[in-house]
Amino acid sequence: MTRRLPIPVLIAAVLACGLALLAPRPAQALTRLCGLIATCTCNMSVPSTINFNTYDPFSATDLTTAGSASVSCSSSGLISGSITYTLTLSQGAHGTYAARRMAPSVGTIQAQYNLYTNSGHTTVLGDGSGTTAIFSASCSGALLFGSSCNNSHNYYGKVPAGQTTLVPATYSDTLVWSLDF
Repeated sequence: MTRRLPIPVLIAAVLACGLALLAPRPAQALTRLCGLIATCTCNMSVPSTINFNTYDPFSATDLTTAGSASVSCSSSGLISGSITYTLTLSQGAHGTYAARRMAPSVGTIQAQYNLYTNSGHTTVLGDGSGTTAIFSASCSGALLFGSSCNNSHNYYGKVPAGQTTLVPATYSDTLVWSLDF
């Protein structure tokens, strides 16, 4: 049986304004049967806000950020199976992975951005469709008493330089992290 745990996250960038930071989202857990008289539990801890800070539309340099999402899984009981999980990220409010967009607090011109699985900003973090990538891992099972694993998955964000039509505002988008195992 697959369990899905969706967690929304706010993406924010500020153009010529101050910046407010929010606390990380607490870990949330799902439990399922995963062997002979065994249960598996996975917890995900993801940030509630990913901040790009202040964007200068006339800078020739991309605005970047980085962060991590953590997953910990454990099994307990007799003959627990291995746990394989995937951690995915939604398209956001504007329905595309190709160029995610943040809506402004004033005006209508949206800021393009994306989140990636690598620091070179070449592999878009998504749901595995098209050319997007997901985070996944397996935790080994055990004959008796279960097992556990903890994994941290780094992501990298980029707001491309040269978006000169943006106006001073707070820009945001809402994404949903999903944990399946």
